Amino acid sequence: MQALNAFLHDFTRLFDDMAIPYVIIGGFAVRVHAIPRPTYDLDFTINIQAQQSEAVFQAIEELGFQIPDEYRAGWTDAVGDVRWSLFAAKTFLDGNAIVVDIFIADNDFLLSVLQRRELCEYNNRAYWFATPEDLILLKLCGDRPRDWIDIADVLFTQGQLDEAYMKHWAERLGVSDRLEKIWTLPPNYGG
Repeated sequence: MQALNAFLHDFTRLFDDMAIPYVIIGGFAVRVHAIPRPTYDLDFTINIQAQQSEAVFQAIEELGFQIPDEYRAGWTDAVGDVRWSLFAAKTFLDGNAIVVDIFIADNDFLLSVLQRRELCEYNNRAYWFATPEDLILLKLCGDRPRDWIDIADVLFTQGQLDEAYMKHWAERLGVSDRLEKIWTLPPNYGG
C-alpha cells in the first residue's frame, strides 16, 4: 500500500506540473468518501487534448510505467454499458502488477466530474477527488459486485446527497434503473 500512496503522489505531481486537470476516482476515492478498503490500483480522470497525449505518455514512462501500444493508438473500453476513452499504465513491484487506469474527459459527464471535484486530504496531502455523487454514478456504470458494496459504503458514510444531480446523470448514462436500486440497499450491505 505504501507504494500505491507514492505512485498516487507521483502521478498527481506529474499532472500538476503539466497543468493537467485531474480527479481521483475508484478505490482511492472510496477511501476518502466511505469506509476505507484495500485497493490495488489507481484510477484517474484527466482533461487533455489529443496533441498532449504523447507528452503525457512519455512523462508516465519516466515514472517507470509502461503504456501498451493499443492505448497509444486511442483506446475506448466499455465500463458497464458506457464507452469511455482511456489508457492504462503498468509497472511491476515485487512481482506484482500495479495498474493505473486513466480516463480521458472527452464526454460531458467526465467533464462535469472534473468541474465538481473536491480538494480533500489523504495521507497528509491534498488531492482532487470525485464527489460522492460522481463516485456513485461511476460505480453504477461499472456495475460489479465490488461497486455495489462501495456504493452502499458511500451512502452509509455520506448521508444526504444531491439526488437531482444524480438522477440527471443516471438518465443520461443509461443507469437510472440502477440508481433507483441504491435507495433500497440495506445499511449493512457493504459488510
